[in-house]
Amino acid sequence: VESVYMSSYMPDVHKHSSAVCVLRMHNVEYQIWQGMSGKSKNPFKKFYFDNLAERVRNYERKSWKEYDLLLAITEKDAQLVHRLEEVSNVVVAPFSIETENIKPTDKEEQWHGYHIGAMDWLPNREGIRWFLHKVWPRVHRAVPGFRFYFAGRNMSTEFEESNLTGVVCAGEVEDADVFVADKKILIVPLLSGGGIRVKILEAMARGKIVISTSKGIKGIEARPEEHYLRASSPEAFAKWIKWCIENKEDAQKLANNARALVMQKYDRNKVMQIVCEEVEYLIRIKRHH
Repeated sequence: VESVYMSSYMPDVHKHSSAVCVLRMHNVEYQIWQGMSGKSKNPFKKFYFDNLAERVRNYERKSWKEYDLLLAITEKDAQLVHRLEEVSNVVVAPFSIETENIKPTDKEEQWHGYHIGAMDWLPNREGIRWFLHKVWPRVHRAVPGFRFYFAGRNMSTEFEESNLTGVVCAGEVEDADVFVADKKILIVPLLSGGGIRVKILEAMARGKIVISTSKGIKGIEARPEEHYLRASSPEAFAKWIKWCIENKEDAQKLANNARALVMQKYDRNKVMQIVCEEVEYLIRIKRHH
């Protein structure tokens, strides 16, 4: 079952089937709304987000018990599940990628920044808005020649009409691989949200440099200044972007370290072997009973 929000169907599934039921958790969902509440200045919005977070948390706790196996996407998510509810089977299965299909580009890369993601997802919208209004002025002053490109489906007119010097809003692009191929630095300005960032793993596998907030990198076992550059303030983003431009050889070493990490921990074949072994074990138990 993909996403906890499908759990309302589980009573009927159990009624008509004895199959092993597995929930693929994308996040511990209530944390997204909890994070939005923490950042909201409007007391009415804050009340709404708090109320929603509590209701989603109660729904999640009840839903987890419907499954034979929970596939958490991060170790922290798995630990949180165990703290909130007595569930027997939680396996950490991080989002994985087919690493053999993702290689460093053979195109000449420009040392510019990019971001790509669905703009109908609230944390993406919030992060880009913060980056454009709070971060970009500092970046542009520190590195006047640096350019930032961003793309994604359902782009709002707010971003399409932003008209900032050095910023290019590409809207929805036909081919994401083509969009990222000639750009060197992935910018991840996320301020809220849980789970793991697929685009970060793909960027690392391609040999890109990743500059991310601590929230953005959440769920990836990467160490700052070894696999990525952590920036949670406008000053830090400007500092690290300038450092990359002025220290390209050292920045490339960091990107190489990140690629090696992805090959070791986030290869799809390795992750799926763990999942399949656990599911097959549960199937054997059900047959025995």
